[in-house]
Amino acid sequence: AVFSPDGTYIAFGTFGDENIVWLYEVATGTEVYAFKGHGDRITSVAFSPNGDRIASGSYDNTIRLWDVNTKESIELKGHEECITTIAYSPNGNQIASSSDDYTVRLWDVFSGDCLHVLKDNTDFSVTNVVYSPNGEQIASVNYDKTVQLWNVESGECIHTLEGHNETLTGVAYSPDGTHIASASEDKTVRLWDVETGKCLHILWGHTDHVTNVMYSPRGDQLATGSLDKTVRLWHSDTGDCLQILNGNSDDITSLKYSPQGDRIASGNNGKSVRVWNVDTGLSVHATDSHSGEVQAIALSSKGDQIASGSNDHTVRIWDVETGHCIRTLAGHTEPVISVKYSPNGDLIASASNDDTVRLWDAKTGNDVNKFEHRGRVTSIAFAPNGKHIACGSSNRTVYLWDVKTGKCEHTLIDDGRATVILK
Repeated sequence: AVFSPDGTYIAFGTFGDENIVWLYEVATGTEVYAFKGHGDRITSVAFSPNGDRIASGSYDNTIRLWDVNTKESIELKGHEECITTIAYSPNGNQIASSSDDYTVRLWDVFSGDCLHVLKDNTDFSVTNVVYSPNGEQIASVNYDKTVQLWNVESGECIHTLEGHNETLTGVAYSPDGTHIASASEDKTVRLWDVETGKCLHILWGHTDHVTNVMYSPRGDQLATGSLDKTVRLWHSDTGDCLQILNGNSDDITSLKYSPQGDRIASGNNGKSVRVWNVDTGLSVHATDSHSGEVQAIALSSKGDQIASGSNDHTVRIWDVETGHCIRTLAGHTEPVISVKYSPNGDLIASASNDDTVRLWDAKTGNDVNKFEHRGRVTSIAFAPNGKHIACGSSNRTVYLWDVKTGKCEHTLIDDGRATVILK
């Protein structure tokens, strides 16, 4: 499910007999409209930046643009295989779509015209598309282990970034859009100059698949996580390895920078979460108090707390500066698979294999509410205003809960199956 930018609506796709994109009003749980037209499973749903349109991609090889106000739609035809991803440009005037037909297409959202078909001479599926921060370029990730940079205005391929020997696991633009970092199962990260397409640096050091790559908010560093159980910090200009953050007990599964960029938290398949000072490379603390594997971590909006969920059925809250475990939130009877802070940081939501989502007061640790489902909870997302939480479940439903009252305002499903896409 995906919330509109202002949190007024929630949209999600189903498949089965109807293949519908559903639009619901968050405040009332009222069905606003059922957008019908796709002939097969819906693979991707996205709101435009201003929230007035919904784009959906499908296994029927088409994209549809739905007007939230008039309910009119535009069908975008051209792809010859299923749509893998769709992305709005930062200004909302264009959509980029990738497909198993080996192409990326750029579309005018107002006319529905295909502006460009982006394809090279190879026959490999495009697995992802990412707009540059200024919207002037697109990076497409291809199954042939390359990244291609395209000029949005001309549709020309500016550069093909070649060099990786195994499948790509992640791509990230620098905050200023001048560089791209690509991570791969070949154990390396490559830094590329966007203007020249030149590989500036190959970051060697990891001894197993690189699983995560991200730029710091300040843009001066990169962090990478790996199956070799280490996190490495790299200088974004020189490519020098600044620090090797050892001490993790298992494969690195997640990385999170604090909003200020001065701390980074790493989660792994073991039983710990670690927080590091990115300037010194020193471990601020290690949270090894869980008695089961850590499945999820979340940083508060202020960056002063970390919440961790574990197979030991608990959520723990940690002080970033001192490393002390502030509270242990007990109540779940099965592993905790997801944790999220509310937008204002006052609440923590935790999802568990015990078919429940619990809300906790982040300051006191009190159990505020328990939302019971009729199936295992697979994903959770707060509305941007923090007033509602959407939960996807293995019983093919999406539940919408009022955070204040704890009431299920609506079960956002009819016939079909939910495709939950968190944004």
